[in-house]
Parts: sequence; structure tokens; C-alpha cells
Amino acid sequence: MKYGNVSLVSDFNPRVAVVLDQMRDIFKQLGDTPEVGGKRRLTRLHLHTLAFQAIMVRKGSPWLNSMAAATKAALTANRHINLQNAKILMDDGFTLSQEAGAGRVMFDNHHPVACWTEDDGNVETRWRGAGWEGLGGGHF
Repeated sequence: MKYGNVSLVSDFNPRVAVVLDQMRDIFKQLGDTPEVGGKRRLTRLHLHTLAFQAIMVRKGSPWLNSMAAATKAALTANRHINLQNAKILMDDGFTLSQEAGAGRVMFDNHHPVACWTEDDGNVETRWRGAGWEGLGGGHF
């Protein structure tokens, strides 16, 4: 999308900061498009990997229960695995962006879904699998 071509390279275990930056790029490119001819504007991205899932929601959109969606998706996936062969792929924490000075989120078993508001004030992010620190916003 960004460069006008198709990329065939993918990573089975992508870095969180890279994925979040890519999601931000998609929101910047498609998030402000108007609703035309029954086609709605982008208001939510929900991404799943083997190690984590992330949800970005435009502020004021009708998507109200992102935390519940992340939790339900994780519980559903958990029912379909063999616990004896499963392993945790998530690191102890992650950086919110590849840009210098980005905040860092640390995993917290007691608060497994982290939430924050991005600097532009238009995107709220839900993260399944971590607690948070170092970024303005709220922990829900």
C-alpha cells in the first residue's frame, strides 16, 4: 500500500513495534477517507499473530468493547491448542514504536490487556498480552 506494490515477505514472529508502526501507517492512509457509496471509513484494525494481538480503534467509533474482543479471541484460541506443546512467544515487554523515545510496555500477568491513546488523539490502542508504562493515556 505504502509503496504501490505487493510485498511477499512476512515474518512468523514480527516485532511488536514494527507491527504497531505499520498499523499506524494504514490508519494514516485509510483512516480519513470519507464514507462514500456505502463504503465505510476505516475505524478499527484488529491484528492477530502467534505471539500477540493488537487492536487500533478510531476515537469516537462504535467499537466500544475492544478489551473484551481481545480477551475473547485469546480465550477462544486457548481452547484450540495442546497445552503440552504450547509455548509463550511474547517477550517480557515491547516498545511502542521504532521511533526514538517511544514508550515501553512490560508484560503484567495481573493486567494482560494494556490500553492507551496515541498522541494524535484519534486512535485508541488495545493490546492483548501486556501491561503498560511510559506513555500518556489510561490503563483500562
